[in-house]
Amino acid sequence: MPDPEWIAWIPTADSPSPGGYLYDADSVTDTGTGLVWQRIVDGTARTRADAAAYCAGLALAGGGWRLPTFVELDSLVDLSLTDPAIDRTAFPGTPSGTFVTSSAYASALDVDFSFGYSTPSNGSGLVRCVRSTATAAPGRFTVLTDMVQDVRTQLTWERPVPEAYFDWAGANVYCQGLSIGGQTGWRLPTRKELASLVNLRASDPAIDSAAFPGVPSDRAGGAAASFWTSSSAEAILPGFVWVIGFLDGVHDFVGAGNVRRVRCVR
Repeated sequence: MPDPEWIAWIPTADSPSPGGYLYDADSVTDTGTGLVWQRIVDGTARTRADAAAYCAGLALAGGGWRLPTFVELDSLVDLSLTDPAIDRTAFPGTPSGTFVTSSAYASALDVDFSFGYSTPSNGSGLVRCVRSTATAAPGRFTVLTDMVQDVRTQLTWERPVPEAYFDWAGANVYCQGLSIGGQTGWRLPTRKELASLVNLRASDPAIDSAAFPGVPSDRAGGAAASFWTSSSAEAILPGFVWVIGFLDGVHDFVGAGNVRRVRCVR
């Protein structure tokens, strides 16, 4: 069965679509993901059900529209921008607000384009419709002894993670010095790379626990299940860095002097 959270290519850099956007008056084609987006949104907040009906009934540019998944909508976020955190030439007039997604599983996340972070869904929001014919590839993860290879992104991940907490500088040093099975070249993942591991069908932790066992959760403070990324949040606050919490998959930003967990990538 196709995975509705899968897209043919997941952007891993902090800025979206290295291939660029192609657009006309009504639609935007992301040459990286192959997704086609409604270009201009009407700024009306809708419930998830009403948003899905709105997209299904949208006759724009030949129809075939639907409500995007969280993974799809998050692919449009540009972390170098705020208010809104999206390419303003390709998507003019985008409101700085929360856009609803179709992703409502154990964890339900929407995307706030004021700063580009994820937010637990309250069941409603602004709407940008999408269309695509992408289908899922089978067998996403290949599990090795201490590493996990992701066939979707072609990234290799550290499998067991250290129990220690690091500030951001220490996390970078840890990854740069890591060697697993003689493999070096490890680094901190970008926000979009780490977000690709979030499994919205699960919570506490929101990750594939077969591929990545032992991910802790901490409902009191969140630090135990919150992991550093390499992505600066300087566009929002100087000295802040993006983190992802695997309690429920939420993206956040904290000061670089705080301590969080680390999972390296190569």
